[in-house]
Amino acid sequence: MHYAAAHGLHVAVQGTGHGATGRVNSNTILIVTSHLSEVRIIESQAIVQPGAKWSHLVGPAGARGLAGLAGSSSDVGILGYTLGGGLGWLGRSHGLACNAVTQAQLVAPNGEVLTLNHQQNPDLFWAIRGGLANFGVITELHFELVPVSNVQAGYLTYPAEQAVEVLEVACAWAMDLPDSITSTTMVVNPPSGAFAYIGLCCSDDSLDVTDALKPLDALGPPLRNTVKVMPAAELGEIHLDPLAPAASVSDARLVNGPIAMHSLAPELPGQGSPLALMEFRRLGGAIARSDPHHGALDCLAGDFLLFCLGIEGATGTRHEISASFERVAHAMGSPGRTALNFIDDPISARSEFTPVNYRRLRKVRQVVDPTNRMRASHPIDLDPTAP
Repeated sequence: MHYAAAHGLHVAVQGTGHGATGRVNSNTILIVTSHLSEVRIIESQAIVQPGAKWSHLVGPAGARGLAGLAGSSSDVGILGYTLGGGLGWLGRSHGLACNAVTQAQLVAPNGEVLTLNHQQNPDLFWAIRGGLANFGVITELHFELVPVSNVQAGYLTYPAEQAVEVLEVACAWAMDLPDSITSTTMVVNPPSGAFAYIGLCCSDDSLDVTDALKPLDALGPPLRNTVKVMPAAELGEIHLDPLAPAASVSDARLVNGPIAMHSLAPELPGQGSPLALMEFRRLGGAIARSDPHHGALDCLAGDFLLFCLGIEGATGTRHEISASFERVAHAMGSPGRTALNFIDDPISARSEFTPVNYRRLRKVRQVVDPTNRMRASHPIDLDPTAP
């Protein structure tokens, strides 16, 4: 940081490769932290370095009967996922991962090493929990693990010809689920052929998830049903996320039900659409609950997160993929708020936060980074005249 300041350079950070910044140029130093991957567990807390992936944590945590609020893939870096919000399989029962953070160590743009928690630098601690890489370089993150050892989880798949019906039935079904069950419904078009998918995770062992699945009998027998009792450490396997890197183009919006799925038929993956995936992740529960101890991304309001993804050069051009998503979002009547962790193209962070929280984030950044040294994919604008 001192070198960057002395030479008038900007700084960007990249952890594990996911969400690589699109804002690096010849005037920017890119700090890659993937080699810093140590993970420690002390009682019910995890302490991780910035290059650690969830795959480094889920096994050791599971051996202690604990789980982190990991996302759909264990190959994702813990730090970027968490500081960007963190929406995972245990979300409806335990909330966003950013609000499980208890402490962080940060190298500020002026080179000062700061400890952030509720007592030390509380405004900056509030800001990093959802504010991404706009405030400095995080070198250590502490967060609470939850006492979840086994879960009832898995997925059901259906023919592509049933895609609209599956989306309609499953999203309506998801609206009535208890908070202990997180679900997602998607249509996917991998090279092997398109199909519809319903995934779920139940963290309450007093519930019989078989009963919860009965409304889905209206869809007929699934092609595959993998729902079973499994270690929480294996949750990263049920979303079927590919591990190979790809030139993805993705976007997301918060949407409310009920949803008229028939309007989406022309854009569904496998129907000549440039999209490879269209997904509706159920929100609500703890994800939607506000708390004064939470960070800048206090909660996500909405019934579902609509997430769409295409592969540039394989399913369509970048323009075609983006245009398809805009048509989907328009059909959904999305209010415009989004989840930045799900967006590839650099956009303003303003789209994720309430106006009050965004103004507060801007004030914090004006204090910690008045020279606009940090470069984040989704920046917090320093200009107080900006909307």
